[in-house]
Amino acid sequence: MYGSDWPVCTVAAEYAQVLDAARALTLGLSPDERDDIFARTAVSAYRLRVP
Repeated sequence: MYGSDWPVCTVAAEYAQVLDAARALTLGLSPDERDDIFARTAVSAYRLRVP
């Protein structure tokens, strides 16, 4: 599950740069694996309802 340390990360970089780095690090994963990291795991762990 992706999570940043925002706003602390903005000491070293803009938030968009941090997110871009996370996306770059997951480029070798399948679309489903990336969806798990950036969305589905959080939805499951926090029992969120997605419209």
